[in-house]
Amino acid sequence: MFKRLLFMILLIIIPVWAQLPQLLSDEAVTVSSTIQFKYFQSYYNTYWAAIGVRSSGQYLPDWDVWLYDDTLFANWVAGSNDQGVLDFVVVDYNHAPYGWYGIIAELYDGSGPATVEYEDYTEVLNVGHNTNIEWPAGDVIEIWDVYLTPDDYFFHCDITSGSVDLDIFLFDSNGQPYYHNREGAIAQSANIGNNGGDEEFWCTVTHSDHYGFCVIANNDQSGYFDIHITLTGIEENPGCLQPLTSYLLQNAPNPVRSITSIDYTLKEACDVELKIFDINGKEIVALINEHQNAGSHKVTWDIGEFSNESLSNGVYFYRLKAGDFTNTRKMVVVR
Repeated sequence: MFKRLLFMILLIIIPVWAQLPQLLSDEAVTVSSTIQFKYFQSYYNTYWAAIGVRSSGQYLPDWDVWLYDDTLFANWVAGSNDQGVLDFVVVDYNHAPYGWYGIIAELYDGSGPATVEYEDYTEVLNVGHNTNIEWPAGDVIEIWDVYLTPDDYFFHCDITSGSVDLDIFLFDSNGQPYYHNREGAIAQSANIGNNGGDEEFWCTVTHSDHYGFCVIANNDQSGYFDIHITLTGIEENPGCLQPLTSYLLQNAPNPVRSITSIDYTLKEACDVELKIFDINGKEIVALINEHQNAGSHKVTWDIGEFSNESLSNGVYFYRLKAGDFTNTRKMVVVR
């Protein structure tokens, strides 16, 4: 009796499983309604993997993505249902089990197509300069393994050509089976740069492991980019200790509604000037104008010190001059 019952169950399950379309790594698929997929994570691909769904519109249609560790869709392990952003999930197959997994790309609200992509290629990044990386038109998501040891790091995504709009994220599984969405990232840079703009973040790594560096495209454009991963700690040189290089980071929060912070690092002691300008180049305020030592610095700006007439909503620029280093970045004021 038991064998007959098991046989009948298999007759039902196997055809359903066999009919599921399979996602292949690095092949984007266009869908128009809620759909179930399967994919196979091979024993030979012991790397990070990612699955993303990009809607054809910013807010509508609203597409979500759900990950199951089976193809019967009985055991949900991760999902992403944010509105207005690209939904994706990541898995660390350095530690998670291999085999068949299930994916649901769900049209939650509205109508219109989306693009789904699963990525698990055995790709790695190295600390240093990873150059001339191609982003094909239509791609949704990529993820690389990067082996990091305890230290402070600066990640910079430099768009060298094209108008693709990329965001970058770093994930840490702490050596455990790991499934998560963008909220699980230990560091991220999302929409600092618009189409063709650069993205960057700092982070502190506390243990050695294979971390997952994920890149998503908010549009379907192509481009080339470099990923620079550099140590921001202290390097011992003959006779002195000094940071490896100078950086000016994106202010946070941005857009600015009240108070924002600007972080920067000086590779050597020098005269420093940090000023805010409006879109016409008129100086608004000088935040710093003094000699400073090498190392990391932070300055805050309270826009509440200015009236609505003298500081209206819009785009502003802040410029750092420090010795032979000059850099300018954009911020948005929304009051």
